[in-house]
Amino acid sequence: MSATRWLFVLVVLASALVDFSTDTPYLPGSYIGPFYRLWPPSQTTSAVCAAVFCLLAVLALWAARRQRLSENPDVAGKVMAIVLRMLPLPAMVFAFAWIRPHVLGAMAWPFYALAVTATVVLAVGALRRWDATAIAGVVACAGVAIRLIYFSHFPIEVGADMLPLTRGALTNLMAGRTPYSIYYLPAPLPLTYYPLTWLAYLPPFLLHLDLRWTNLAAGLAIPAGLFFVGVRGAHRAQATGSLAWPWDLRAGHPALLAWAFLFLLPSSIYFDRITTAPVMWSLLAWTLIATNLGLGCDWLLVGLLGAATPLAAVLAPFVLLAWLHAHGRRGAVIRSAKALGVAAAIIGPFLLWSPRGFIDGAVLWFNDLARFPGTKWAAFGTWQRYVGFGGLFWRAGRQRLLAPIQWTLVGAIAALYWRRRSDKHRLAAHAAAAFAVFMTFNSVHWPYFLQPVTVCGLVALAVAFRQAAGPARTRHS
Repeated sequence: MSATRWLFVLVVLASALVDFSTDTPYLPGSYIGPFYRLWPPSQTTSAVCAAVFCLLAVLALWAARRQRLSENPDVAGKVMAIVLRMLPLPAMVFAFAWIRPHVLGAMAWPFYALAVTATVVLAVGALRRWDATAIAGVVACAGVAIRLIYFSHFPIEVGADMLPLTRGALTNLMAGRTPYSIYYLPAPLPLTYYPLTWLAYLPPFLLHLDLRWTNLAAGLAIPAGLFFVGVRGAHRAQATGSLAWPWDLRAGHPALLAWAFLFLLPSSIYFDRITTAPVMWSLLAWTLIATNLGLGCDWLLVGLLGAATPLAAVLAPFVLLAWLHAHGRRGAVIRSAKALGVAAAIIGPFLLWSPRGFIDGAVLWFNDLARFPGTKWAAFGTWQRYVGFGGLFWRAGRQRLLAPIQWTLVGAIAALYWRRRSDKHRLAAHAAAAFAVFMTFNSVHWPYFLQPVTVCGLVALAVAFRQAAGPARTRHS
């Protein structure tokens, strides 16, 4: 099986597992654990799901085992090309059926018209083997429409405190008060995000729009990046004479098709409604893309990612190794210094403005196990309800072992990446595996914490397909 197929399977199955273990979109207000009451939630079922998730991530390491990521860019001929284009279709039907109870009154008939039209257009496009770009475009339009319906039914105060916390931070900023203070939602809560995450919501805030427009923009930035990988690869191939024709989207760019499936899953729609995570996902995707393509702005994106989330630390060793391989020691040091400078320039002013507020909220709130992780466990036993090994450790009183295990496993994957010569084309695949082990051994488990694995998998799939569409390519699918 070629690398493109391994990575395609990784993204689709990992996305389905995240969706299948995300309870709230299906039973609002319930915390029912993995698999929707098919069996009682426990640390054992959560750990079994986590083990399956980690096994899926091994596919990424397996796909990246060779210098040549794939020798055959065709997925499996004409029949499989249609099947791949059909993949978003059941997800679309499911998404429309899932959102239907939130469509009220006079909007029902326009909703039915939209659902039937979008489904028929997608089915016809798949049968006629449209470009993957066209398939993704239909899905993007339908997915945005579904999200707007969903957002209109639920204000940002319902379901989670992440967006209300962001709104409070922006309100404080515009009033000249430090954003890193205590908010009452209604329980007291510090601002737990790095500055760039909540600053990303400033444009809709200033325009008095729903803050979740930022999530829509961030979500659509990922397929734009996947498309850019292919276009940039074609331009380079043409410039070197290794490819005599433009990059063939009719081959069924599998990364865009996998994204189309992911974008329509109810869990993805739900995450866009309640979380600020799409900002991180978009920055992660573009950081991997820029590093893989060797863009001159790769250090800037690494710095922006570091200013948005502490999870940039998981990616950092892999990017550094890729820079060492591509640019040598001096080039890697210069790029690292620039990235650190960008992150410091964004974080520094807020840290100096309110050092205690920043440390308490953005650093200690999740990392000090006696704070949020410990109180949540003591009150509800939450960390045994979602995919991860944490419940086993919390139940045994060994939760302080989780962080050493996390970083040991990430270090082992980084060592494997170094042994494989730190080729930038293997970066995203190894990052996917690193995020999988890091998140499943995290002390806090929320379903959307697993989504970076699928984001890395999408980029790895786009890179693998671009590599496959090089000199070895001789015919259409």
